Amino acid sequence: MSIMQVTHRWHQRNTFAFQTQTADMLAQQRQGFNN
Repeated sequence: MSIMQVTHRWHQRNTFAFQTQTADMLAQQRQGFNN
């Protein structure tokens, strides 16, 4: 596998994790507003 492919896969995984964390944070904030 080429360096570019490795970097692309790693970047995709990190981006997905970041999006998941952000969604969790937004959901928690929304719950906080509701309480």
